[in-house]
Formats: sequence, structure tokens, C-alpha cells
Amino acid sequence: MSFIQSLSMEEGWMVMCVRLWKWSSVQVLQVDDGVLRIADLPRNGAEEMLRWVLREWSQGKKKYLVSLDGYQQDVHDLALSECMWWLHKDRENRRVVITTSMSSREKKKIELDRMEKVEELMVYSWALEEYQEAIKYEMFYKSVAGVMKWSLDAEESSEETRSRDVESKYQIVGGSCRHMFECTTDQAIQDLCAAMDSVSNFTTLFEMNVGDRSKQFVNRLHGKYRIGNQVYWTFISRFVARELAEKLGESFVRKIEQLPGMTENPSLRGILFEMLFFARIGRDPGLQVNLRSENQAESEQHDDWQRCSVIPLEASEVQKALKQGEARLCLKPLKWNPGGYDAVILDSNDKLVRFIQVTIAETHDLKLRFMYECLQSLGIEQGGTWKVEIVFVVPKENLYKFRMKRVEDEFILKQYGWTRDSQVVAMNSRPQG
Repeated sequence: MSFIQSLSMEEGWMVMCVRLWKWSSVQVLQVDDGVLRIADLPRNGAEEMLRWVLREWSQGKKKYLVSLDGYQQDVHDLALSECMWWLHKDRENRRVVITTSMSSREKKKIELDRMEKVEELMVYSWALEEYQEAIKYEMFYKSVAGVMKWSLDAEESSEETRSRDVESKYQIVGGSCRHMFECTTDQAIQDLCAAMDSVSNFTTLFEMNVGDRSKQFVNRLHGKYRIGNQVYWTFISRFVARELAEKLGESFVRKIEQLPGMTENPSLRGILFEMLFFARIGRDPGLQVNLRSENQAESEQHDDWQRCSVIPLEASEVQKALKQGEARLCLKPLKWNPGGYDAVILDSNDKLVRFIQVTIAETHDLKLRFMYECLQSLGIEQGGTWKVEIVFVVPKENLYKFRMKRVEDEFILKQYGWTRDSQVVAMNSRPQG
């Protein structure tokens, strides 16, 4: 709509947007000299009325653009035909743009595309940098502040606060700008969980026989990104990847790895390693890790982390699980804290809190305020009663390459007995045992 408005005001085009819905009325928006007019056409007979609207609107030799928004094949073909008929009456001064959430146009007819002068543009899933750029614009920020739970008070809505909130929500919604800017975080979680529950065969889904490359439905669990000249698909978000790994186990992670091109997919590589962690820690026999010794030449030592019940990192959920007799818990945060942690292992028998950062990178920052806030929310006592550990889980090939870079608020955990020491362990990507 911003593009349509600017085209009207700056370039002098007459612009009309025809918004199509699956069941409800057809909405027509016209922009003439910067003035927006809106009309609703009843779904029954909308095509005939659209023909009349187009004819009456495009009198004279001005430049006209029609945007057909929300097109779905086999649902809106008659509306498309009316727009194409209108276009052919004056190809020099008229243009039609069709926008659709279908992932492909199915079988393309090269000769017809050439005759109609069709140009195709693929719109990929949003990257984090694009979200952060969008929220810099004050008018846009105000329009989405409600679902982002932002204050419209200038003092409480600094650029840093907005950016941090977008990064946190990005873990849940990933490349879906619809979930980012039209849904609250809770609504997005419910929607994505419903999508996961509706899939009967995940292998078929991720082989793209349905969903992303099928006209049956556009599945909310996929994302597609362009990196350089290559196009990659991946899970729509880290949240979806974690949930599926926990739900379906290591065998599912292996199936994803075996799909063509998956191991070369840079947007998926780190997610697969993280999925492997959650697939193992919640099942027997737990997670086997290699320890990093001071001398690399020493014989390799191992440690076995027992299976944990995996639950959300919420104080009420933790208290409920502890009352039910769960001694070992793996807490998964819903808010993403870059440089913080990906999971927290809570062992009430050993009085141990272990913050876990799973990474395929060779260096990583450490922001201790996030750990401090977590300990406070869980009601962990200060003064040495509990032991606090920070552990980086890395691929085996990075066990001796990995280095911790920058530490923020390095004394904030002193009252919990934590010094600057952090452990580095390796998780083997190959099957355990």
C-alpha cells in the first residue's frame, strides 16, 4: 500500500488495488491524486461488477495500474480474467500486478508468458535485518506497536528496545512477517503449534510433496531464503525446529539431514545442530559429550548428561514439574537472548543450574545479565547453595578451536559463586552409542 500511494502521488499513476479473499467480499481501493477511496463488492457477481468498475475508472489516456492482491488459483480465476481483458485494451498505458501467497505458479507456459510479457518476482521470507530496518520508520512502528507490546511513549520505545524485542520474537516467528507484525507472540505460538499438530507425515512435508511446493496449501512451517545467488528452504523459525526435534527425536533430524542439499544449507546448519541437542537431551540415554582438557594431547574424556524432561522456561511450569517429582529439567526459553543461553538444565537433587549455549560458531559473546535474570525468576538462592555453570556445546571439530570473546556484566553472578570459568564440551553429530 505504501508503494501504491507513492506511485500515485509521485509518478502520477492512477492506482487501484483489488483485494481478494477466499470467502468474503472483494474490496476495491482506488488512489487518485493522493486520495484513497474504498468500496466493497459482494462475492457473488463480483467479477461482473469489477468489469464495470475498471471500465468507468480508466477513461482517458492516463497511466493506470491494477494490483490484484491475494490471488489463489481456481478461486479467483474469473477476477484475473477481467483484469487481463482490461489490460489488453491498452497495453501501452495499463499494468496489472498479481500478488499471491502461493509458492509457485505450478506449470509455467513459456509461450504464454512471452505473449503476456509476464515478469515474475519471488518474495522470500524476511531476514532479521529487514525487520530491524522496517521498525525504524515511525509510522510503521506505531501501526504494529500493539502486537509487539511496545509503548508509544518515545522514552520507552528506544531503537535498542525495539531491536531487542524483534530479535526475541524472531526466534518464534522467524521469516513470517505476518506472524511478526499481525500476531502477538502468544498467538503466533498457538498458530505454529496448530500447524505442527495438523501434519500427519512430516517426512512427506519436508520432502516438499505437500505444502511449500504444492498447491494444496501454503504451510506455515517452511521458510525460503535467498543467500547470494542460491535459494534455500528451512524451518520458519528456531522455535518450530526445536519443537519438532523434541517431539520427533533424532531420527527426524537425520531425515532432514539426508534431504538433498540440506548439509550445504547455511541457514539450516546451525539449526540442525541445535535440534540434535533437544532431540537427545529429552530422551534416553540422554546426551553424551566430549570434555575439553587443558592439554589437547591428553586422552579424550566423556561425560553423560542424563535425560531431562523438557519444558518451557516459565516459573509456574517449573514449580509444577518439581511438585510432580521431576528432579531434572531442561528449560527452553521462549525469549531469545543473543549471547545468553539456549537451554537451562535444572537439577534439584544436585542443586545445579547449568546454562547451555549451543553453537557451531568458533567464537561467542557472553551476556551474563540474562543468566542473572533467569536465576532471579526461578527463585534460585544466592550465597553458594546452588552451583551455577555455563557450558558451550560445540561440534567436535570446534572443541579446541572455540573461544569466548566478550563478557558483559562479568561480576553480576559473583553472589552465585560463579567465576569467569565456562566449560566447553563437544556434541558428536554422528549417532550416539
